Amino acid sequence: MKSILVYGDSLVWGRNASQKDRHSFEDRWPNVIASSLKDVTVWEAGLGGRTTDLEFAGRPGRNSVKHLPVAVMKANRLLIATWLYVFHPIKLRTIGTTQKNTQQLKPFADLLQPVFKPL
Repeated sequence: MKSILVYGDSLVWGRNASQKDRHSFEDRWPNVIASSLKDVTVWEAGLGGRTTDLEFAGRPGRNSVKHLPVAVMKANRLLIATWLYVFHPIKLRTIGTTQKNTQQLKPFADLLQPVFKPL
């Protein structure tokens, strides 16, 4: 069985902005993709407020540097890994620039490279 890991923040988690809750399982985009694939498992690993490498008091699981390896271990035969973050303007003022946040994604590429298996 091949796997696709979809990792990220509230967009992956399925945030429904108009209702201020979560979209139903079958309406979340990773699961829509999964429903059209055969012999592939799609692992949905989203969490609202997740960042690249920052800690927030009282909000566990947001630091991707610490938590991506756990998600990768769940996906057995990893075919594709994708992550998606929204760089919110409010966070940019307090955390850094989009360029800095983009540079912070390099460790994830380094982490994932040895995980991919030949088809």
